[in-house]
Amino acid sequence: MQVLQADPNSQELLSELLLPHLHSYMLDDSQQLPPLLLQRCAELQHGEAVLVEPLPALLSCVLHLSEAQAQRQGTPAGSDGWGGGHTDAADEIDPQGMTLQACFNSIRHRLAQCTVEVFDLGLAADLSPLVPEGQLGQLHASNLLGCIEVVMEAVLGDIQQLKVEQPDSDKRNGDQVKRLGEELLKLFQLHQQVYSLACEGCKAGSRKGGKKKTAGESTEPQPPTAGQKRASPGSSF
Repeated sequence: MQVLQADPNSQELLSELLLPHLHSYMLDDSQQLPPLLLQRCAELQHGEAVLVEPLPALLSCVLHLSEAQAQRQGTPAGSDGWGGGHTDAADEIDPQGMTLQACFNSIRHRLAQCTVEVFDLGLAADLSPLVPEGQLGQLHASNLLGCIEVVMEAVLGDIQQLKVEQPDSDKRNGDQVKRLGEELLKLFQLHQQVYSLACEGCKAGSRKGGKKKTAGESTEPQPPTAGQKRASPGSSF
């Protein structure tokens, strides 16, 4: 998003570039699960698992661009926006950006409804890093973990915004608090499921390999590169 920071007027161009790219890796049906096409993001090439699309990076770009779009449209009259000053609402609307934001919201909504099974990652034994197919499965899991974290970032952003708009916790919109809390919890649980499955796959790989532990070497599996375990979301509010 360095381009957007350097040139706020590039927002519409960036939306036009990102929208078809995002469509390549998501299901357009707003009711269909899972929303992301992980299998298109990594593939086997000459017997090796290769990452084709770092999907978390793409979603992060979409999220930040959507936030910029929302900031421009929601800027109160007389205050500064991305363009350095307030303009008419009609001049602020970016149709491509609005569609991009709707796509992200659709992914966010559906991801919170998912369980690990719908992503067809297989069993832990299918994720052994000792074989190409297992390495490919680990890449899919890593991509998915990163995507969940980006969506969790969006939810946390909404929670922080709610705190700003309604600083008195006793007077906050109860339904909104409940909805955001439940959404964050579901995403956290999904993240834990995927993370545990990927780690079990690493353990299965080490058991099959029969590698002996050397002095000072840890037997704990290394976590997937794109996902980091998070603390419980219970303290967000």
